[in-house]
Amino acid sequence: MTNSVSRLGSFFLVLIMVVASCGGEVTVGDTATYTARDGESLEMDVYGAEPQAMKPAVLYFHGGSWISGSRSKIHQRYREEVLRWLVGRGVVVFSVDYRLVGLGRGHLEGAVEDCRDAVEFVVMNGDKFGVDTANIGLWGSSAGAHLAMVAAFADTVTARRVKFLIDDFGPVDIHEMFDKVPTWGRYAMSDIVFDIDGKSLEKFDSLTSVYSPINYDSKMPVLIFHGEDDNVVNIGQSRKLHEKMAGNSHFVSFRGNGHGLKDLDSVQLKVYMENFANFLDTVI
Repeated sequence: MTNSVSRLGSFFLVLIMVVASCGGEVTVGDTATYTARDGESLEMDVYGAEPQAMKPAVLYFHGGSWISGSRSKIHQRYREEVLRWLVGRGVVVFSVDYRLVGLGRGHLEGAVEDCRDAVEFVVMNGDKFGVDTANIGLWGSSAGAHLAMVAAFADTVTARRVKFLIDDFGPVDIHEMFDKVPTWGRYAMSDIVFDIDGKSLEKFDSLTSVYSPINYDSKMPVLIFHGEDDNVVNIGQSRKLHEKMAGNSHFVSFRGNGHGLKDLDSVQLKVYMENFANFLDTVI
C-alpha cells in the first residue's frame, strides 16, 4: 500500500470517527446461512458487500465465555465504531454465529469447526460478496478470539485461507486457566466442554492443551488488544502470546479497563482504531 494511500486512510479514519459518534447502528446488508450442524442453521451477518468488488474481508467472532452471545455483539461498545470504520474503508465484514457450548448444545470442538466452516464459506462465495479471497482476516473478542486463533493456528487449510488476525483479550492458554479449577469442577466440565465419552480428567486436560492457541507455532500477523485490569482473562495471557510470536505480533494494552474494554474513553478509542488502521496497512 502506498504512503499516499496510507495518509489518505488516516485522514478518513479521523473523519469517520467524528461522523460515527453521530450515527446509528450500521445496517446489515445481508444474512447468510453458512452451514447447518446438528439440525441448526448457522448464520452470519454481512456488511459492505459488493459483488465482484474484490475487497478485503474480516470475519468477526463474538465473545461470551463460549456459552453465550451472538453475532449481534459486533454492535456493542467500541466494536460498532470499528465496524463502521471498516465498512467505510472498503472492507467486507462478516459477523458470525457459532454453536455455543453447554449441556444439550455443542462442544468446543464444534465451535472451532464452525469458525473454519465460516472461513471456507466466505472463500467459496468470494465473488458473490465481492471479497478478495487473498485478503481475509479474523477478528474476535474473548472466547471468539480464542476460537479464531485455534481455527487459524491449528489447521493448515484454514491457515492458508487467513492472512491476519485481531485478538481482543482472548485466552491463549486454556489449559493453564482450567488447571486452576478444582478437580471436581474439571470432572464436571469434562463432558460439557469437550466431546468426551464419560467424565475423564486425563482426556479433559489433554484437550485443553490441544485447544490452547499458545501451543501452536504460527507466523500469522496478529494484533492484540487487552485491558490491564482484566480479571476474567489475565493480561498475562496476551503478553505470553506476544512474546511467543515475536516480530509477528503487535500488542496494545489499556489502563483502567477490565475484560471487554468496556471503559475505553475517547482517547483510548482513537488509540485502538489507529492501531487497527496501521495494522491493516501492513497486512492488506
